[in-house]
Amino acid sequence: MKKMIKFGKVLVAVLLAGSMILGSSVQANAWRAWVDGKTPEEYENRVTGSDGITLRPSAMCTFLNPTINALIPISPYYLVDEMTGTTDALKAIYPEAHSEVYVMTPESISDGAYTLFQNVERSLGLTRVAFTTLYLFKYDGSYVPVPTTEKLLQFRIGLKKEWIREDKDYALVELNFDGTVNYYLDIDDDKATVTFATNNFTGYNIYALESGPKGCFAGWEQEIDLGLRNGVSKQTVINEAIAELLKAQQ
Repeated sequence: MKKMIKFGKVLVAVLLAGSMILGSSVQANAWRAWVDGKTPEEYENRVTGSDGITLRPSAMCTFLNPTINALIPISPYYLVDEMTGTTDALKAIYPEAHSEVYVMTPESISDGAYTLFQNVERSLGLTRVAFTTLYLFKYDGSYVPVPTTEKLLQFRIGLKKEWIREDKDYALVELNFDGTVNYYLDIDDDKATVTFATNNFTGYNIYALESGPKGCFAGWEQEIDLGLRNGVSKQTVINEAIAELLKAQQ
């Protein structure tokens, strides 16, 4: 029987603290050293869309999940900092203070959790593509988990080439402590990526990336508040975030 991680944040915090002592192996250039956190050199955490444009993480992101192609935050770094409480005043006192997203392969999943995911998949005709975790921290000399944020933060997954099909749609299913699940729909228009928004970084933090026949998630639609202005679509808000990220990468 596989044992469910109930202290995942403690495990991750220990790993993070250890890496601060050992130092990052990623020191190729200043940009990569900052934005990729402690991501090993063999993992290129970049998302390339159907338009050929490649995006880096918008905020520091340590990526340790080879089962997926890439998972990056795309919300502006200052919004991520605002949501973690990493203020300019804190940075003035402690220049190394920052927000950090942490993506890793789940160390283990219980039989009960597997059964829950399988029940969802069977009932909706879905195929599991991969598992991942998603954590958010504030670093102010030590790593402090951020369980929830006031505003939704946007993330984007880059699909592997073999996963991209015209007849498939994707969504994320997240397991909660009480046995319920959260659904995260793909809110962009690009078949090569999955963009989702969440403010929940607590619980088991185990997500299943699921695929299904085209249109199978139509019944899951829900209003997602991305700070929308009257008459402005979700895709427009996403495009604005991407434009700002591309400008920062120049």
